[in-house]
Amino acid sequence: MAKSLRGFLAIVGFLATLPFAAQATTIGFTTTTFAVGSLPEDIIPVLSTFGSAPAGSYLVTDPTQNFTGTGTVWSVPAGGGTPTSFLNLGTIQPIGGLFLPSAYGANAGNLLLAGLDTNTGFATTIVYNSSGLPVSPDGVVETPGTSRFADVAIAPAGFDSAGGDVIMANEDGSLYVLNPADLSASLLAGGTLPTGNSEYPFGLAFAPGGFGSEGGDLLITSGQDGSIYELSPTGNLSLFTTVPLGPGQVGLRQLAFAPAGFGAYGGDLMVSVSGSTTGGGIAGSVDVLDSSGNVIAYLSEGTVGNPYDPRGIYFAGTSQVLINNADPGVIAAAPSQFTLGNPASVPEPSTALLVLLGLPLLRFAKSAKRSRS
Repeated sequence: MAKSLRGFLAIVGFLATLPFAAQATTIGFTTTTFAVGSLPEDIIPVLSTFGSAPAGSYLVTDPTQNFTGTGTVWSVPAGGGTPTSFLNLGTIQPIGGLFLPSAYGANAGNLLLAGLDTNTGFATTIVYNSSGLPVSPDGVVETPGTSRFADVAIAPAGFDSAGGDVIMANEDGSLYVLNPADLSASLLAGGTLPTGNSEYPFGLAFAPGGFGSEGGDLLITSGQDGSIYELSPTGNLSLFTTVPLGPGQVGLRQLAFAPAGFGAYGGDLMVSVSGSTTGGGIAGSVDVLDSSGNVIAYLSEGTVGNPYDPRGIYFAGTSQVLINNADPGVIAAAPSQFTLGNPASVPEPSTALLVLLGLPLLRFAKSAKRSRS
């Protein structure tokens, strides 16, 4: 009896040290670590020197976890390393960001930041020049209830009347266009998500021509669940697919298309699945979808309990993808570090542990019964 018990306990101790299938793939490495409480959202590549940010580096927006701290834009070296504060925004909490395209005339090349003004509680935009000075007042969008801008994207030529303009996702449930003339915001035709499920748009990406029948459409993630919608150039909104959410996952965030040559996933869609609403979750993943909307692979954390709450996605060439993690930091991963399959179909670590422990426990119980007979 004592010998059987010792054997059982030894098995339990061994199993407790194992990483489980739900989180079995180790993610590359952390290239940048931010201060505790940070919430790195968008990754903005700096193509030509912008103020103190050199060409090839990245700007990372940070509205802070729970939107309770000082809004910041960080400058991150091209190869990773220690971030430096590029802009201190006070009550402006930035989520999405990009450099304005040519349609914006004198503001072309300036930095657009979109997010939340915690002082007013409304969605806001603000534009900065390379000297770090605002060139526009806060562009406030006042709507009932939760309202803050999330992801931003530049519409391709021919996309309704917004070709060449910036599209912004507002968590009030609608998409907005940033007007080039005065940097005001107006509703995008057809860009309102269904309200029955209280969904709100978060991530935006235009599908390339080779991505099935969705080529040229705007794909929109729901931050509330696993829905991804597609908006046609003529303003027709429909559901593209629904990404199954696993335990601890709350909704979708940013998305991006892998470039040709990114391992087996060139041309596929990658979407970040969040483990929290405002940062600090542990159950996130980055899922890979094909043009039919099927989840074909995913990137998960390497060990049980490690915080993994992905947000922004940027492909730094064809050999690695950069992912903002609300751990907080920036992760770099290679195509080989993705796992084939759907993470939502893999049992939780706790479930896997119970199953693995069940077999030796059953054997121990049978052994004890025979000893009493």
